Amino acid sequence: MVEMSSDQDSDFLINMGNPDSTLRFLLVEDCATDAYLIQTHLKNGLDLPLFVERVETLAAAIESLAGRRFDLVLLDLTLPDSSGIGTFYSVLKHTRNDPVLILSSDEAGETAVKAVGDGAQDYILKHELSAHTLALEVRFAIERSKRIGAEQQLEVAHEQIRIARKLQKGLYPLSAPTCDGFDIAGAAWAAEHACGDYYDFLPMGGENVGVVVGDVSGHGLGPALKMVEARAALHAFSEYENNLGKLIAGVHRVFCGGQHFAEGGLFLTLFLGRLDTAKRVLHYSSAGHPAFHLTADGNVHTSVRMDYPVGIVDAMSEQDDEKILLNSGDIVVIPTDGFYEAVGKGESLFGVDRMMDVVRNNRDQTANGIVRAMYTASCSYTPETPQKDDMAAIVIKVL
Repeated sequence: MVEMSSDQDSDFLINMGNPDSTLRFLLVEDCATDAYLIQTHLKNGLDLPLFVERVETLAAAIESLAGRRFDLVLLDLTLPDSSGIGTFYSVLKHTRNDPVLILSSDEAGETAVKAVGDGAQDYILKHELSAHTLALEVRFAIERSKRIGAEQQLEVAHEQIRIARKLQKGLYPLSAPTCDGFDIAGAAWAAEHACGDYYDFLPMGGENVGVVVGDVSGHGLGPALKMVEARAALHAFSEYENNLGKLIAGVHRVFCGGQHFAEGGLFLTLFLGRLDTAKRVLHYSSAGHPAFHLTADGNVHTSVRMDYPVGIVDAMSEQDDEKILLNSGDIVVIPTDGFYEAVGKGESLFGVDRMMDVVRNNRDQTANGIVRAMYTASCSYTPETPQKDDMAAIVIKVL
């Protein structure tokens, strides 16, 4: 059924169904006979809810394009107020990425090639039209336009992700602190576009060095943004607070955004240490994040005093600092779980024991060399699968 529009005799309403799903076409055609033939072909060839608005001049087309978006513009290049490829360029300039399909009486040639090269979906000769061919061209034009739009959106998203990753990378320390009697290094690797694992060094006055390793649950942009939030809180609070437990409690309040628990089910394991280089003592407070202490005799000790992770309880306890006494030849490793929870064949985990064997076997390397060896060994344990989790670690060697 074809009905005439009540407000404009040249408009057609075809197979009108749900108005929200109706396709809107703009037909720019001054010849009444051609316009009727095109609309009839659309009716007979398309089984879609479709509204066709017809205008006869370039000026009217520009006015219609300014007022609304169309799923397709069907354009005749020869109009009373414009002719040739200039008609196409004028219409293209006023569309909001609406696809344009040219219907012309002139034989395809350089004009057709140039128009398609500059953005037209296709160039079709009117005398070759049928209901079947026009329906196919219309469907192809709409689908091509959707694909191009999706590709453009994807390109924009990739650029935004690239910028976000570059900005986040700039938040990691440019270098590790230099301390007499110690060799310190840290590194982080993202499983996806951005990293939810975090390491950092904080100035804490005198001969004290703050060391931070955190792991936001999950990976990708969401956890990475929460990591940036936690980092900002730590840097702000550490300006006037040296109590490690109180610092973690402050991060908890920011991480939860004033709520009892963090939104989205995210949580943060966080190890916060204050290394007294003069006394060779590592004070620490841990929100569900372990550290491993390899002594000079080859034994491994795990930091055992841990509070709940940030974001899953109402309030943190502001626990007192714990201590790790350090001696010459000791190595402290503070990793995120991406290292030791790498899954190998048979669903077996790389595990803490294997990770610390790597540290033990590379103890003569620099702290940076040990961190790199840990990463290489963890990735090599799952050679057939890409890195599935973010990784970050700090290694402290007592010289």
